[in-house]
Amino acid sequence: MVEQQSSLNNIWNSKLVWRIAVALFMVILAVNTLFSVMKISQFQKDRLYDLRELGLYSIIPSLSNKTFDQSRPPIDNRGANRLILITPITGLSYYNVGKQKIGEEGADFTLQLSRTGQSPSQYYNSDDGIYEIVYTPGELGVSYYVVAQLDARRIKAEMMKAIQLEIVIVLLLSSFVTLVLIIALSKWFLDPVIHLYDRLSRATKILKIHQSQIKAYMTKQKLAVRLRPRIS
Repeated sequence: MVEQQSSLNNIWNSKLVWRIAVALFMVILAVNTLFSVMKISQFQKDRLYDLRELGLYSIIPSLSNKTFDQSRPPIDNRGANRLILITPITGLSYYNVGKQKIGEEGADFTLQLSRTGQSPSQYYNSDDGIYEIVYTPGELGVSYYVVAQLDARRIKAEMMKAIQLEIVIVLLLSSFVTLVLIIALSKWFLDPVIHLYDRLSRATKILKIHQSQIKAYMTKQKLAVRLRPRIS
């Protein structure tokens, strides 16, 4: 027990071990950070998907059962205002099957459908907390496209909390793994390396001392040779 305690003390008193520990910590930290970035990115995608599904299931019950002539919106003004009031939806824009705009309610939109080219299916602005999504006729069950603007401000707040938590977890995990690895490797690898390093360090110091002594001796000999003719 005393020998193990002495070995651990020697480990943490060695500069070489601290260099190895710092290098190992940085490598583990980089790997954990990479996985955390991927995790945070997936977290944002999951939250946006949940918000998208919430918007879809809020819109479907408000669709009118009447058959319109593609020139009238599938949701009346009263139904649209109710959605804007009690759900995360802040705006609705309606397009017929030809992607011709036939109505709009609520906030102004950034996302617009193009009748000639490929249109983006979603738009997300994290700074303003805006998420705009296109719901297709296949999703809605009616012959209309509906572009919904959703309030996504809570996602930014959740992202900040998740990032702060990940930073704490990454630092603690990296420190713990580094400590465990240093202790585990000390018996089979670090102890011999430390002893060899200490011996080389001592040998280097002794060599420097001998070199300085030899240099001083040679200097004295040269002075003695120069002074000898004058004494005689």
